[in-house]
Amino acid sequence: MKAFFSRFAARKLFPLLLAAALVLSGGAFYFIHQKRAAENSEKIRREFQEKLEQNPDGWSIALSTPTGTRYTIPPTSAYQLLRDKNPFCFYYLGDNITYGIGASQESVSWRFLTFYSLREEHYPEEKQKQVLGRLSSLSADSGFVVPNYYTAWEDLRRADANAPLFRLMIFAPGPGMEEANRNLTRGEYNCSPERKTEIFLKKAKGILRTGDILLVITHNDSDAQAAALTALAAHYGLVLCDMRAAFAAYTGAEDLTTANGTLTDAGHRLYAETILSAVRQAVETGRGIVSMEGEYLYTE
Repeated sequence: MKAFFSRFAARKLFPLLLAAALVLSGGAFYFIHQKRAAENSEKIRREFQEKLEQNPDGWSIALSTPTGTRYTIPPTSAYQLLRDKNPFCFYYLGDNITYGIGASQESVSWRFLTFYSLREEHYPEEKQKQVLGRLSSLSADSGFVVPNYYTAWEDLRRADANAPLFRLMIFAPGPGMEEANRNLTRGEYNCSPERKTEIFLKKAKGILRTGDILLVITHNDSDAQAAALTALAAHYGLVLCDMRAAFAAYTGAEDLTTANGTLTDAGHRLYAETILSAVRQAVETGRGIVSMEGEYLYTE
């Protein structure tokens, strides 16, 4: 009998105990990793704020990237960083249109075109690899799930913890994010759609610190979302690209989308041209840091 239980334990219980131990150890490792990432992000944010308060116009921060390259990034706007050829990271956020949907190949998507055009226009060849940003990957992005504002902010926070170099967020929420946020009531997001967008933008600005947010009204945004983005851009002094207006002014607009509203290659090129024009103007005028502190535009 004793030998039977011994064999039973060896064959049945031991694998179960081993599996349980692996699950628990994996969970503990994940928890520790997340905790350290959050602590690191908060430490960097706190140091940045302290230095900015001590000398808001004349200091710089040296950061190490995973590749070992050390950057010194002045506390200036993203548009001034482009003008002065200082390296930093682009961050793109929005619904499926931001991730190349409709493009015949990756290099045609508007995200790819804007990133490469700005990098090549403003940086000599030896510095171009120092300018970073996640580009389109049509195969990887095919299963992309449009985030709501809560999960989007979590992704931005984690990305910043790993490499706190993001200084320009090109934000094109589109109807996909509008729908994803429709039932979002978690925490402070139990409010109107316009207020949700404003809360998210303020939180994102806190991650970007002295970075900038460029707003994009997509060609198929609702009237309500387009009005909110226009009002928020005016209230906070953010650069705004209105693709609904760009499409309306384009000769042969029927060639920009398919029958179901998906962008064609021509549509992606018009997006890129419109956004690039707005960024170039901001660079030429030396557009400075914009603060998003102060009273909310939308109160409920």
